[in-house]
Amino acid sequence: MRRLYRELNQSERGVTAILVAASMAILIGFTAIAIDGGAAFDDRRQQQSAADVGSLAALQFARTGITTDGACTGLSGDAYTACRGAEEAVEVINDTLGGRFSYSGGVHPDWVACTDPNKPAEYTVTATLYGETIDCISFTDNFRQARVRLPTTDIATTFGKFLGRDSIAVSAASEAGLDMQKSADVLPFAVGPSGAGSAIACLFANAAVTLNFPPCNGPAEGNFGYLDLSLYGNSTLGTPVMCGNAFSTTKFAVNIVVGSDHPLEEQWRLPGIVDDFTNCNNFANPVDQVRTWTGNAANALEDGLFNGISTPSLEGRLLCKGSLSSSTSGEPSWADFESSSCQAVLNTFPEELDDTPLWEFIIPGANAEVEGGACVPGGNPVTSRAQMVACLDGWNDWATNNGPHTLSLFSLDILSSPRFAAIPVLDNNPSTGVGAYTIESFVPAYLETIYLNCAGFSCNLVYSPGVASSGSCPTPLTDTDTSCGWPGFGNKVLEAVTAYVLNVDMLDPALQKSFPGRPGTVVYNLLD
Repeated sequence: MRRLYRELNQSERGVTAILVAASMAILIGFTAIAIDGGAAFDDRRQQQSAADVGSLAALQFARTGITTDGACTGLSGDAYTACRGAEEAVEVINDTLGGRFSYSGGVHPDWVACTDPNKPAEYTVTATLYGETIDCISFTDNFRQARVRLPTTDIATTFGKFLGRDSIAVSAASEAGLDMQKSADVLPFAVGPSGAGSAIACLFANAAVTLNFPPCNGPAEGNFGYLDLSLYGNSTLGTPVMCGNAFSTTKFAVNIVVGSDHPLEEQWRLPGIVDDFTNCNNFANPVDQVRTWTGNAANALEDGLFNGISTPSLEGRLLCKGSLSSSTSGEPSWADFESSSCQAVLNTFPEELDDTPLWEFIIPGANAEVEGGACVPGGNPVTSRAQMVACLDGWNDWATNNGPHTLSLFSLDILSSPRFAAIPVLDNNPSTGVGAYTIESFVPAYLETIYLNCAGFSCNLVYSPGVASSGSCPTPLTDTDTSCGWPGFGNKVLEAVTAYVLNVDMLDPALQKSFPGRPGTVVYNLLD
């Protein structure tokens, strides 16, 4: 019996030793997770912060022409743009991580060896620094997005080495994108200094057309001119690349639908005059010099406003948008346009026309800062162009007599209307022919009336949103009568379009701050 007890006791001691050894391994494992894992997590958090500021810096500084210390010597075009962004990214990342990637006389070898196997396909421009390709810093071809992946850092373990793990590999990646706020939706129309003070202006589809009714019978300086804006190619907006100074109806029509697909700025901002055509399709600098064009643009206007474009696939700007639309195919999803009222035109377009008048966005209380109470005439809402013009004039007169407004005239909802946009004010009144002008400022505009098939004092159709159509043929198409119909049916060519020219102080304060030419129009965001 004693011998059996001794044998059992020895067996238990052996089991205990095994349990103790196993427990120690588990304890070391948990300790490794707690201490080594915590250290790796903390470093990963620091690296993510560094990657975030690095991608933002890469995107912002790629758009500058600031000279460097030699990192970009010999480069030009996209290569120089990418280098400038990468140079700044490497510097801010190094500062954020306490000098981890410091290197004298060039770029740290870890950056040279770094690879980014998970880089999305749209990042086609890889940076070069000091003659070395940096795969881990890249841009989309329009420089609207930047991606930074940090070189892998091996974090030494304290307890993990007892489990055969001497280090933990840590890295982080970040993407940043340039976002053009919708208030930067700049149409390819412009006015000169004289036209900027008008309440309403006219855009002729053909420079040879003469119309004998206001506002299209006014002085030329009060009317719009065409802008021949290049298309830089913007993946967010879905626009192709179309550069050069040859006018193209496709360029013009696309710019009507989506607005300028690249940043425009007022001419007094640094880095000075940058020509739209010579800068195409490089986003390195927002342009402040644009070219005007005159001629017959009736087809392009009709395509941009009504018919739409097949390539790229975009529906006309003034077709019904949003929840009232029978089909959202071709609508620019980035714009979030919304029509509150639509006009049916049978058998002509796949959609109804936006029928939302400007006065729908008037804030009732704003009438307190309008001379003569013109924005609520006789205690009633505005219902016509004449009353709307009187409202705008009364708003301006109040400021002249009383100082700056403390209220807004229009609600923020105006931003969702496809009729609302910005137009550049040029340094001189646009003249006939082609010319280069610099942008002095931007003013808000609201597209209003269309004129079809006109001669002298009459038109087949004069259509304004929110009011009954007029002219010799004012009735929309019906299933039984197609002898008249509009717009564009038969030979009813588009002759002119008018727009209200507004003041920035009429807008909601949030929209004023982000309006073109003001800080915040172009913003930089981290991407998910």
